[in-house]
Amino acid sequence: NALNDSSNTDQRIQLLWILFRLNEIRNDEILEATKHESWSVRSHTYRIVGAGEFANDFAAEVLDAGLQDSNLMVRRSAAMAAASYRSQPMTKSLLNAFRLAPKFDKHLLHAINISIRDQLREKTHFLEVTKSVSKEDLRIVADVCLGIRTEFAGEFLARQLAELKGLPADKEAEYLSFAARYALPEHLDALSGLARVRYTDDIEFQEQLVRSILDGLRQRDRETPPVVTEW
Repeated sequence: NALNDSSNTDQRIQLLWILFRLNEIRNDEILEATKHESWSVRSHTYRIVGAGEFANDFAAEVLDAGLQDSNLMVRRSAAMAAASYRSQPMTKSLLNAFRLAPKFDKHLLHAINISIRDQLREKTHFLEVTKSVSKEDLRIVADVCLGIRTEFAGEFLARQLAELKGLPADKEAEYLSFAARYALPEHLDALSGLARVRYTDDIEFQEQLVRSILDGLRQRDRETPPVVTEW
């Protein structure tokens, strides 16, 4: 067919998009295009996957390969496409890709982070993925929680704060503030204890945490528990 006959990179990319928009592109053509020698062809192919509605299993397999591509631009396209396909294998591939991404490529790291956030926005999926999180992935998920801004993310972070050792002071303070605002009342005892131990001399920061807790409780129409009143 015309796709196989085309040796021109730009023409091949145009044909891929035409086939996609006509709803005529086949899975085997996608797979073949992801192995093309041109990084540009591979990158556009992953964009097509992101724009389409392919089966989750197929997309996870294809995008996992893209997240390990030798070209960082291709990895970025695969990362952005992955946001459209929520599944445990896809989320695990994204977490792995974040760990392996070069720290100098801020754009790639940001793209992966955004896709992990979009994957974990849904409560059931979040709870399934976070049932078992490695120490390496814990910090990645903790950072993503700041962008989810839900009670279940705050609850997770409140439970895990004690495990997040060796954090920079500003990052630890950011996590504490988030957990204080979104965590469930039953976690506030441990949270307040942790804050008072680590920030004994920083009364101003403790006051900010108390205000965050009160604001969060008020927004969720919950009563102020004794531990917060005493604090």
